[in-house]
Amino acid sequence: MKISMKKVYSLGIVGALVFSSALVMLFTNKPTDVYAQCTAESGIGNLYGYATTSNGIGNIYMSTDSWNDFGPGPTVSSPNFSVSYDRQTETWSGRGWNENVGWVDFGEVNAANIPAKTAEFESIKADQAGWGYWDPTVYLEDVSYVTDPGEFVGIGYNGDFTSDGNATVDEPVGAGLIDFSNVQIIESPCDEYVDVTLNNVNVLYQSNCSISAPTIRWTTTGVVPNSCEVDAGLWQGGIGASKADSNYSGESASGAITTSNTPQVFRLKCERQSSPGNYVYGSAFASCGEIADCPPGETCVIDPTTGVVIPVFKEV
Repeated sequence: MKISMKKVYSLGIVGALVFSSALVMLFTNKPTDVYAQCTAESGIGNLYGYATTSNGIGNIYMSTDSWNDFGPGPTVSSPNFSVSYDRQTETWSGRGWNENVGWVDFGEVNAANIPAKTAEFESIKADQAGWGYWDPTVYLEDVSYVTDPGEFVGIGYNGDFTSDGNATVDEPVGAGLIDFSNVQIIESPCDEYVDVTLNNVNVLYQSNCSISAPTIRWTTTGVVPNSCEVDAGLWQGGIGASKADSNYSGESASGAITTSNTPQVFRLKCERQSSPGNYVYGSAFASCGEIADCPPGETCVIDPTTGVVIPVFKEV
C-alpha cells in the first residue's frame, strides 16, 4: 500500500533571528584548545548545522540559525528552536526541524526522549494513520561526539513499513539512516573557568615511559573561594583533596606517569560563583609510550584525549 508523504512547507513567521553573540566560539579539533562552557541562555541550544537522511525526506536542522543558513529557502524563520547535546551524559534535548515532516522532538515535548537517547517526528506521532503507520522514533544511541577529532560519529536511524492491517504488500517508509557529520557543537565562552597544565602544557606526551612526576599548575576565574577540589589524577592529597583557587608556582604530581597508569587525566573541579552547587572543571592530560599492537614501521602513540570528554566544558 503506497502512502503519500505529507508536506510541511513553512516554518512560520517570516523574519530574521540573530543568535546571542555568546554562541560564537566553535570548539576545534585541537585538544589543547580548552575553554570554559557556561549554561546557555534559556531556549538556546549548542548545536549548529543539519543531519542528513538517506530516504529523501530532507535534512533535520539543529537550530533557527541552521535553517536560515542551510535550509532550502526562500522562507526565513524567526521562531526560535534549537537542539543541545550534553557530552557528559551523551544525551540530546530541544527541538529540530525538517522541511518535509516538520518538528523533530529531541526531548522538549517528550522528556522521555532524553534518557532514552531518541527523538520523535511530532507530526507522524500525532497522525500515524496519515503517515502510513511508520514509527516516529529516531534512534540515537549509536551517535556520539568524539573530542578528537571534534565531530559526531555513528549513525542514527528511523524507519518502518506501511501497514494498516489490510495491506497486501508493506512498503518501507521513514527517514532511513541519519548522519550527523554536518552538525557542530557551538561552545559558549564565559567568565568561569579552571585551567590546568602539566609542565606548562595541557597535553603532556613522551614516547618513552616513564615521565617524572610533572608539575601541576592551575588558575581559576569566577569560582567560589576555597571551593576547588581534586576530581581525578595524581594530585598531592588524592581525590577530594582541597586546593587553592590558583597555584602559579605549581606542585609536583604524587607520582610518575608510567606504562601501568597511562593515560592519566588530571582534573580539578570548583564551585561556580554564578550558580552555587554547580561546578566548572579543568583538565590536563598525560601519557607515555606507544601502542603495543602498532603496525610494523609505524609509530602509534597513546593519545590521552581520545574518547575522553574534556570536563572543562560545562554543558547545558
